[in-house]
Amino acid sequence: MPGWADRNMTLKQQAYQHILQKLLHGDLRPGDRLSNRKLAQEIGISLIPVREATAQLASEGLAEHRPGVGSFVTSVSREELADLYDFREALECHAAARAAERISTDDLTLMRQCNQRLFGIVDELEQTEETRWTADRIRRWQDADIELHLTVFRGAGNRRALETVQGLNILTRLFAQRWTDMPAGDSGKGCADHADLIDALEAGDAERARAVAEKHIRQGCSDALAAYDQRRMSEVGSTR
Repeated sequence: MPGWADRNMTLKQQAYQHILQKLLHGDLRPGDRLSNRKLAQEIGISLIPVREATAQLASEGLAEHRPGVGSFVTSVSREELADLYDFREALECHAAARAAERISTDDLTLMRQCNQRLFGIVDELEQTEETRWTADRIRRWQDADIELHLTVFRGAGNRRALETVQGLNILTRLFAQRWTDMPAGDSGKGCADHADLIDALEAGDAERARAVAEKHIRQGCSDALAAYDQRRMSEVGSTR
């Protein structure tokens, strides 16, 4: 995903990418207020393109505008989170099967490079025996993981599905933040799934690619719902 500093971007696009990165990296969480003034100061632009960017985020379901109050990062219920994963599964499994028939060598190489970056982060965690994720590791993980998943859609050749699933990827990641307690071993299993998917795509095995994608996303859904439940229990406990 391009950074907001790309010189070819409009000011609105710069603002949009800046906010998007803050969402993906956990700097903005569900329910947080989007301060147009603060965001404009961070980017170094006027308020108008920031307002346009937040309006676009709202149209994509990533933000919600409350008249007379302001814009906020979207929050979802447990059922809505499950529905998001269900929709994402349908799109990604179909894309994986199609990609097996047409993905390019360059795209396969890019997927391997992304997965190597992910494995590298897992190795860092295992070698240091750390249980918490630093902000830098979260950023590197999200960037590589999203690029890998979106490459499957590019390989499938469906641009409209690519645009749709990019939003779904962001939504599911935003609502399933669980970095503070995600073991390195769990992350390693996800990397192993990626490796299996790449092998299936390279072999042109559409059914195997579909099955691996299904397994991977369903495990992600299970983990996300467990994290959601744990977070809700913690919130209830803190109010007692």
